[in-house]
Amino acid sequence: MNIAGKACADAPNDGYTICMLPNETLTLNQFTYKSISYQPETDFVPITNCFINTQVMVVSSKLNVHSLDELAALAKRQPGTLSYSALAIPMQITLENWKKKSGADIVSVPARGGGDIVNGLLTGTVPVAVVGLPNFIQYILSGAVIALAVDSEERSPLFPDVPTLSELGFPNLAPVYFAFVAPRGTPSGIVDIFYQHVSAIGNDPNFRKRRLLELGLVPIFNSPDEFRKELDRRRESSRKLISESGFEQR
Repeated sequence: MNIAGKACADAPNDGYTICMLPNETLTLNQFTYKSISYQPETDFVPITNCFINTQVMVVSSKLNVHSLDELAALAKRQPGTLSYSALAIPMQITLENWKKKSGADIVSVPARGGGDIVNGLLTGTVPVAVVGLPNFIQYILSGAVIALAVDSEERSPLFPDVPTLSELGFPNLAPVYFAFVAPRGTPSGIVDIFYQHVSAIGNDPNFRKRRLLELGLVPIFNSPDEFRKELDRRRESSRKLISESGFEQR
C-alpha cells in the first residue's frame, strides 16, 4: 500500500494517471508507520471516495459457534489453541479490544491477503478472521464459514440476521474504503471531468445494485470537496485511534 502511494505521488500530473487507493494509504499508514515515502495530505488531489468495503468477522463452520459470546466461551475452554487473522489495522485493534473485554484467548496470525485468509478458514488452520465481505459471500451462503458480525453502520442487506459490531458493543473504528485520487498538481478541470463520469457510473441504479450492493460494498461517490473534508476528519480520527490503542508503529 505504501509502494502504491509512492508510485501515485511520483506520477506525472498530466491527467493520464488516476489512482485508486485504500484508506490505509490515505489516512492511516502515516500514523502506523514510523515513516512513509509520500505525504498523504499534500501529494494527492482528492477525487471521490467510491465505496466502503464492509468487513465481516467469520469463523470456520468446524468451530460450531454462532456468536461472539459462543466464540469467547470456546476460546476460554481451549486457551491458546485458536487463532485469527485480520488485514485492516482498525479491525485488529477491535479484535484485541474484544479479547480483553471477553477474556477470549485467541492468537493473532499475520496474513498476506484475502486469499491467505480464505485458505486458512477453509482448511481450519486459522479458523477466525475479519476481512472484506466480498471475499466470503459464497462461503457464508454455502455454510463453509459462519458470519458473526459486520463492521458497517447498519446490517448488511445480504445478511440481515448478522449483527453489526456496534450492536455488540464494538463501534466501527475506521471503515475500509477505496477512493480515486490524482497526483498533486493535476488540473482541477481534469479532476472535475473524471469525477462527473465516475459518479454517473457509480450512481447508475443497475451498476450500483449489481457491482456494488450485491457484492457487499457500500457506495459513496462524494464530490472532491466533500471527500477532501472527509479525509481531514478521518486522518484526525486515525491519529487518535492509533495513539490511544497503544498500537506499536512498524
